[in-house]
Amino acid sequence: MVSINKQFPEAFYQSIKPLLAHFGIDAPDIMISDLVLDSRDVAIHKAFIAVAGHALDGRDFIPQAVSLGAKVIVAQCDDKTRHGFVEMREQSVIIYFNQLPEKLSELAGYFYQFPANSMSVVAVTGTNGKTSTVQLISQLAHLMGERAASIGTLGAGIYSSSTDTQILDNIVNTTPDAISIQRLLAEFVAEGAFQVALEASSHALVQNRIKAVKTDIAVFTNLSRDHLDYHGSMAEYAAAKRLLLSQPELAYVVLNANDPEHKNWLANIPETSSVVLYGQNISAADMPTKYQYCVANNVRYTAEGIALSVQSSWGDCELRLSLLAEFNVANVLAAICCQLCLGKT
Repeated sequence: MVSINKQFPEAFYQSIKPLLAHFGIDAPDIMISDLVLDSRDVAIHKAFIAVAGHALDGRDFIPQAVSLGAKVIVAQCDDKTRHGFVEMREQSVIIYFNQLPEKLSELAGYFYQFPANSMSVVAVTGTNGKTSTVQLISQLAHLMGERAASIGTLGAGIYSSSTDTQILDNIVNTTPDAISIQRLLAEFVAEGAFQVALEASSHALVQNRIKAVKTDIAVFTNLSRDHLDYHGSMAEYAAAKRLLLSQPELAYVVLNANDPEHKNWLANIPETSSVVLYGQNISAADMPTKYQYCVANNVRYTAEGIALSVQSSWGDCELRLSLLAEFNVANVLAAICCQLCLGKT
């Protein structure tokens, strides 16, 4: 990835007043250069967003932000009657915002000018295969000449056309926080990316981290037992994954037909979204006619990789992959489906 420009936030230098007006708040006319969730990143012109998280409550760090000279602090309030209330604490203006966790993605979207609207966005969820699928989607886009980026477990980055490589910057979570996601997308747009693939973890979906990110394609890989300490049950875990269906402007839903959970996704597909099924050892003739498909048969494993026959709604082909293991067949099929949905051939 091209190194993050230290001056990048200056491109979004703006007044907090029109920004918060979108949420019915009459805020003072104070200029800010960025939004931050960590009080250690606070500076005079960076607005500190004090929101309750899973492990820590940002509101506990308001005194630290004040001591560091933050001109603006936007603080979560649980009482809706205090929404928009403004108070001064030393030189800091504290603005109270009801339902801030639910609205944070949208707030950051307004600040960074909704960068997802300027690129194709693919969000991948599932217990296994997210990381590989995201990387394959971006690599395939890059091989077809499109500047592409990825966000996930391995980090965040954009491919360099000069070296055919991708250097990934470290990120804290598989799916970064709501502000970081919008900031990364804005950076990718500034660097000329036309497509991004990102991992959408169940935690991120429940916590609304990508709620206001326009998503062209949602991909479901598979479901097995995981994160039950957080979700409580398999039913809740599965439901958390399906929250991806609520993404704005979702055009396509790409589903692994080999996983039984895909039927629950089919039962909840938005009317405006088209479905594409992928899978292995499934006859193309058995695919429901109302859905598009991409399936692999006659899969052969060799020391050099994998060979397979692909049948799809777009045509058939023979494919050879320099990859190993059965699960990579599914990951490649998902990546192919995404590019076909985006009009690539």
